[in-house]
Amino acid sequence: ITELATEYAGVEAPGDKLIMLDRRPPRRFGKLVAAEIIRCRQTARLTGVLFDPIYTLAAYDELCHQSEEHDARTLLIHTGGALNLFGVMSRKPHLFQT
Repeated sequence: ITELATEYAGVEAPGDKLIMLDRRPPRRFGKLVAAEIIRCRQTARLTGVLFDPIYTLAAYDELCHQSEEHDARTLLIHTGGALNLFGVMSRKPHLFQT
């Protein structure tokens, strides 16, 4: 992780600073919340990055929170999420229509 932070974000990241954070607010696995699907669309328009409403949106929210709370540069290693969107779209297609 330290090497990734240095290579992609241009920061020296101490290897002992990796912390695991709980999701805020916690929720049941796979539960879809319409407001979060809408936020995924808005975030994609603003950033050009696709987030799924179950995992990666929560990671992005925590990234923003940690960055603001600690006034620090924070790195999110986005490992996917686009495949999960297909499952979400099949369950809630009306939320993905423009």
